[in-house]
Amino acid sequence: MGAARARASSRAALARWVRRYLPAEVAGTASALAAGLLAHAGTGDPLTTALAAAWAEALGFYAVVVARDLAGAGRPGRRRALGRLLVEFGPAEALDSLVVRPWAMWALPALLAGSGAGVAAGLLAGKVAADAAFYAVAVVGHEASRRGARSEEVVG
Repeated sequence: MGAARARASSRAALARWVRRYLPAEVAGTASALAAGLLAHAGTGDPLTTALAAAWAEALGFYAVVVARDLAGAGRPGRRRALGRLLVEFGPAEALDSLVVRPWAMWALPALLAGSGAGVAAGLLAGKVAADAAFYAVAVVGHEASRRGARSEEVVG
C-alpha cells in the first residue's frame, strides 16, 4: 500500500508541475527563440544572441506565472502571492538568469555549430540544459511554498 500511495503522490505532483509550468514554458520558449533569432540576425554576435534569448525567456515565462498567480490570488492576497513566488523562484532564477542560462545559450549553439545545427537548435539545446538546473531548484521552492501556504491556512 505504501508504494502505491507513493506512486499516486508522485503522479499527482508531476501533474501539478505540468499544469503550473507548461503554459509558462511555452511562452518562455517562444520568447527565447524569437529574441535570440532576431538578435542573431541583427548582430551575428553569439553573446548578444544568448543574452537576448535568456532574458526574453525569463520575461515570457514570468509574464504567464505572475499574471496567473496574481489573478488567482485576488486583490487582498496579492502580497502573499508575490511572497510565494519569491520563495518558489528567487533562488532558482538568480542562478538561472545570472549564470546558467546565458552560458548554456551561448555555449551550446557554439558547440552544435560544427555539427551543422542551426542557431535555433543550439538555443533550444541551451534552454533544455538550463531548464534542468532551474527546475532542480524551482520545484523544491514550489513545494516549500505550497507547504507554507497550507500552514498559513491552518494558522490563519
